[in-house]
Amino acid sequence: LVRWRRMILLCMLSVSVITAGISLTLPEAFRAESLIYPPKESQGLGGLSSLIENLPMGLLGLSDGGQSATDFEPVLRSDRVAEAIARRFKLAERYGRATREELLNEIRGRLEVQLSREQFLSVSYEDETPELAAEITNAYVEELDFALQQRRREQAQSLRSYLDVRLREAEK
Repeated sequence: LVRWRRMILLCMLSVSVITAGISLTLPEAFRAESLIYPPKESQGLGGLSSLIENLPMGLLGLSDGGQSATDFEPVLRSDRVAEAIARRFKLAERYGRATREELLNEIRGRLEVQLSREQFLSVSYEDETPELAAEITNAYVEELDFALQQRRREQAQSLRSYLDVRLREAEK
């Protein structure tokens, strides 16, 4: 150590100067995070879900069976949600991306979705300002809620049409 002290100090000092230079030239980035915990019980079909679960094959996929956070992740990463976020915040102009694919890749690069062992879903987004990062993260949660409500409406419509057919058959 005594013989190589100059080399060790020179390497340590040069790495410190290079690291400081890089960290000062990089733009600031802020990450906002939101945690989502899916409900354990079915809420959407008003008591009929317990009856549907007893039907063969859960009425062809209509049984809710509770929602899992693993169901939420593909929705958050979908192009539909990313495009809605891009339109709402005018991200194409902000990020300077000309094509749709470039914009979606930029948004996907800034979005982080992680599923914990306890089934918490962490959604975070990185941007230059903390306010915009928080707004976009909250918008992702709103879009997820909208997509899940739309899914429940479609399930309820399918159930209603199925029950109408069964009622007509029973009346005949």
